[in-house]
Amino acid sequence: MTANLGFAPAVAEFGMLLRGSDHAGRASYGAVIDRARRYSSDDRHGYQAEFIGLAERAAQLEDGVQHIAPR
Repeated sequence: MTANLGFAPAVAEFGMLLRGSDHAGRASYGAVIDRARRYSSDDRHGYQAEFIGLAERAAQLEDGVQHIAPR
């Protein structure tokens, strides 16, 4: 599987989680982050790293973290 074909499902799963889709099944932010990290590749513009950061922040918010420290 190419990196893009592996990364794209992470983006789709993230979208389903954000909107509370009935089709999310057993999706989780942890799975999104793991898949995105596993399939991230040539990230010249930093878009994949930014996406992973957004997914990490969403996971923290879901877990009830009040304050997110800047990186």
